[in-house]
Amino acid sequence: MATNRKRVPRSRTDTGLTGAEEMYLFGKTEKHVNPFEELNLEYAIHSKAIKRVKELWDNYKAGILEQWIEEHPCSRPEKWWEFDTTENRLRLGGIGKHNEYSPCFKNGIPKSWYPSKDNSPPWSKSSIPDPPCFESQAAYLQRLNLLTPAEKQHLKKHPELLQSEVI
Repeated sequence: MATNRKRVPRSRTDTGLTGAEEMYLFGKTEKHVNPFEELNLEYAIHSKAIKRVKELWDNYKAGILEQWIEEHPCSRPEKWWEFDTTENRLRLGGIGKHNEYSPCFKNGIPKSWYPSKDNSPPWSKSSIPDPPCFESQAAYLQRLNLLTPAEKQHLKKHPELLQSEVI
């Protein structure tokens, strides 16, 4: 029997994290805010800070993922990509070479690129006619069978989430 009750979304305060920890793990820190400072981590001891963030992620990822998937189906938060992925997203096309000397990735995609193999200066999207493209987050999660049943249903209604992502 149907009811008229409206579903009340859970508050993120249910996670047990401080506001700064929660914002950082959800990937919602302000650009001008130093997350290490916000989390009372010693920035000078970077490896300890990363270890602490990983520890926070490991302790709270189940709740964070549940909430993230509910709000952003067929994708994952930045810290999941940083700490839990086993491989990066597949490159599907485009020209250019990622900067091997700066192996930084964001959400499974290299962040620094050269327009060709000759180590020309890094480029922007508009500087070459055929920039690299990668599988979408949804395609990655589907390929590795990481989608929840609810996400599989969502993907049936939103096949555009499988379109490749141009960087």
